[in-house]
Amino acid sequence: MRKFTIFGIFILFLSLLILSGCTQPTIPSTTPTPTAPPSATTGSISGIVTEKGTGTPLSGVTVTVDSTTTVTTSATGSYSVTGLNPGFHTLKFEKVGFKTETANVNVVAGVNSPKAVELENTTASTQLSVTQDSYIVVGSIANYGSSTSITIGAITATYTARMLFQFPSLAWWGIPPGAKVISAKLKLYKVSTMGSAPLPYSVYPITEEWNEAAVTWFKRTNFPWFTPGGSYDDTKLISSGSIPTAGIMDWEEIDITSVFEYWNTHDNYGLIIIPEATTTTVETFTSSDATSNTPYVEVEYYIP
Repeated sequence: MRKFTIFGIFILFLSLLILSGCTQPTIPSTTPTPTAPPSATTGSISGIVTEKGTGTPLSGVTVTVDSTTTVTTSATGSYSVTGLNPGFHTLKFEKVGFKTETANVNVVAGVNSPKAVELENTTASTQLSVTQDSYIVVGSIANYGSSTSITIGAITATYTARMLFQFPSLAWWGIPPGAKVISAKLKLYKVSTMGSAPLPYSVYPITEEWNEAAVTWFKRTNFPWFTPGGSYDDTKLISSGSIPTAGIMDWEEIDITSVFEYWNTHDNYGLIIIPEATTTTVETFTSSDATSNTPYVEVEYYIP
C-alpha cells in the first residue's frame, strides 16, 4: 500500500510537469532577427574661411577638392564637403583679391574633419598715366595731338570726333608678373559739353601703331591707317556706356578692365573711343598735354 502511494504521487507529479510545459508560448518562426546598422564608409570636411589679420568671414570663396568637387563659402564664410572617401584630400581655396591657399586634410570614415583657413588680402592699386592721346575728326586731315583738350561726339553728320589713348604696359609700372587686374578705369576731366542728351560710346583696342604728333582721320604716323578713322578690333568690345552732359569740371569714368586681358595676347596700341553715330552731343576733356587734371587709369589688381 505504501509503495503504491509513492508511485501514484510520482505519476501525478510527472503528469503536472508535462501539462505545464505544453502551456508555454512558442516564438513564431516569422519574427525578424535584429541586425546592426551598416558602418559609415565616407567622411566629410567643413570649416570657416576668414581674412588673415582681421578675422572677417569671407563669402564667395571657391573651395575645390582634388580638382573635381567645388563648393562656395556662405555669407558666414562656412563650407562643407561630404561623401569623401577615407584618406588624404587636397583642398584649394580661391577668391579674387586674395592669395590662393591649399591644404591637405585626412578624412576618416564617419567623421567630420574640421579645417579653418585664412586668406591673405593681396589687393593693391596704382595709377597709370596716359603716354599719348589725341582725337580725330571724320574726313579731316587736321592733327590735334598737341592740343590741351580732347573731344568726342558729333555736332553734325560731317563732324564726328573719336578719342585715342595710349598707355604703358603694367610691367612698366612695377605691377608684379602674374598679377590679375580686378578693375581698370580711365579717368577723364570734363571741361565742356555741347548738347542736351547723354553721349553713347563704345571702346575698342587699336590694332596699329600711331603717333599723336601725326595722327589724323587718314594717317596713324607717316603711314595711313589700314582703315580710315583708326584701325581697331571691332570683334573685341572693351566696354560701352554713356557720358552724361552734367558734371562739367568733374571726373568721368570709362571702364577698360577687359583690355588688359586682351593685351596678354595682342600688342598694346591703346584704345579708341567711338561715339554712337546718331549722337548730337560733344564732350571735351583735358588731354595729357594739359598742365593739370590730365587723363589717367586707376588700376586695382591682386596677386593670386
